[in-house]
Amino acid sequence: LQLGARSVRFNFRGVGASAGSWDEGRGELDDALAVIAAQRDPALPLWLAGFSFGGFVAASAAAHLSGDARPRRLALIAPSTQKQQVPAIPEALQADTLV
Repeated sequence: LQLGARSVRFNFRGVGASAGSWDEGRGELDDALAVIAAQRDPALPLWLAGFSFGGFVAASAAAHLSGDARPRRLALIAPSTQKQQVPAIPEALQADTLV
């Protein structure tokens, strides 16, 4: 926020008061992409970040977005690797990814 970025934080399905149930990452990726589509300001750069399972979902979302929709920065804080396979980070984003 201090750098002028827009910030959105949400719970994945089945967490807290959110509806639904865990979908092994598939539905959660769909949820993240829907939040990005609904909340993104095209005038601002997109940065994605996540902790643990959220890191896996952020990396997955980055792998699904391309062209002008691709994030400029990615922060994966202790990404979950035990139950999910974190996808390869797109080459254009590797130098701007913090793990």
